[in-house]
Order: sequence, then C-alpha cells, then structure tokens
Amino acid sequence: MPHLTKTDQKHIQKIKDQLVAKYGELIHQLICFGSRVSKQVQDTDFDVMIVTSEKIDWRKEDEISDVFFYYGIDNDILFHCIFYSQDEYYVKYSFMPLITEVKTTGLVI
Repeated sequence: MPHLTKTDQKHIQKIKDQLVAKYGELIHQLICFGSRVSKQVQDTDFDVMIVTSEKIDWRKEDEISDVFFYYGIDNDILFHCIFYSQDEYYVKYSFMPLITEVKTTGLVI
C-alpha cells in the first residue's frame, strides 16, 4: 500500500492547504507518486500530479507550480508537478501508462 513518511505528509498537506486557500475548488486533488511514495525515499524529487476541476492554461499551471517551487526552496525539496483536468485524468487520457500507474500506485491527498 502506498504511503508517505510523516514528514512528507506534513509537507504535502501544507501545500494543499495553501493551494485550496488560494484556488478553492479548482484544486480537485493532489496525487503523490514515484519513489517518495513507493519506497519512502526522501533524497529524490517529489512527484505530484495536480488534478484540477477544469482545464487550466499554462499561466495558471505556472502560478500553482510557483507554490510548490517556493515551498521546496524553503524546505530543500524538488517537486515535479504534472497537471491534468478531471476530464483528462478520468476520461480523455485515463488509458495512458502514466495515469494508469498513478491510479495504481499513487496516494491521493
């Protein structure tokens, strides 16, 4: 079963709280995946899929990525963010290997 270390749980929850406070229901869910989830390895990048309630443009992706970037700078974490809308995640691209893997091994926050 996928899980994060307590430290990583605190980090990602703080970021989610910031995002929800700023963007509200636009942030549908954050899904953590990769080695920080599967192996609880902390000396790697932190992979996060951001699923939004609607399709967003690159400017909004950049704004949201900045939240991760500046939090990462303050806490010595490199985040790798990938964006999909709910429609893309659940319907349009649901068959893609990356999304299938995230659905199987990811941890929804």
